[in-house]
Amino acid sequence: MKKAHVVLLAASFALGTALAAISGGAQALTGLDAALNWLGQGLRSLSLSGGVGNALAWALLAALGLLPLLGLLPVRRTRGGTDWLWVAASAYGLFMLYMLVNPHLLRNIVYPDWVQPKLLAVTLFCPLAALVIGALFLRLARGDDHLLFGRFRLLLTIEQAFAAFAAGLRVPALFSQGRADLAYGIADCLGLFVELALLIAVCEAGKALLAGLQRGWLNDENAALADRLALRARQMLTGDIAVMLIRCFLTLAMAARLNSVNITVNISFTDLIIALAALLLARFVRAGIRVRAENDQFI
Repeated sequence: MKKAHVVLLAASFALGTALAAISGGAQALTGLDAALNWLGQGLRSLSLSGGVGNALAWALLAALGLLPLLGLLPVRRTRGGTDWLWVAASAYGLFMLYMLVNPHLLRNIVYPDWVQPKLLAVTLFCPLAALVIGALFLRLARGDDHLLFGRFRLLLTIEQAFAAFAAGLRVPALFSQGRADLAYGIADCLGLFVELALLIAVCEAGKALLAGLQRGWLNDENAALADRLALRARQMLTGDIAVMLIRCFLTLAMAARLNSVNITVNISFTDLIIALAALLLARFVRAGIRVRAENDQFI
């Protein structure tokens, strides 16, 4: 793993932990509405200051709203029909920011009974998120193999960072003042780190295989990379199941001493999809190399 990726994961985990500690554990993600309203109010205050402040507010609004246009980079690449989504996301981003600066326009004209600014802010943000996610995945789905493999490696890096961030969000909520609760929180935190480490290992093996496929589909070196990816995927599934079982039995053993008990029997849907996709890719690559080797015997 590159040093830059290690720094990215550490920063994502630290950011998640800090946000959870400040805002109260599981409710950390609800800070999105406050951040959006703070942004709108800040731009409005800057604009009302007049003169240079007003010009700066409009410049910031334009710069933030046009950020989705970065999805059109690089400039010289072949254009596709889905690129209009980036333009639509940018146009909507400008509209969203303007409505955050002037929320009364929606509350007084379109939705007279809408008096909750937090709900309004999140509702305004959701279409922008949907447009950006749709444009990103449609762009990932097209293009030549060279670009496609690079994009999926980037996607796996983003998934690692998001997993680290989500793990950081959960850490403060695992601990409490009671001795039994503290012991349970530490054990649960260790299980969380195991799950995160297994996911990162699978993503790193996946990126290594994608880099090998980018150099050539049927290279012999891809066989070892595919076997390693399959092994990491099986290890992640086994580890996640083991952690789930340990949590269940630990809760059963300590339930009488805990102040609160939250019994869940689940396995990460994301981990399951990534593991199954990794196993299918590894088998496909292995089969291709085997067929090529058999054909070489007849040449």
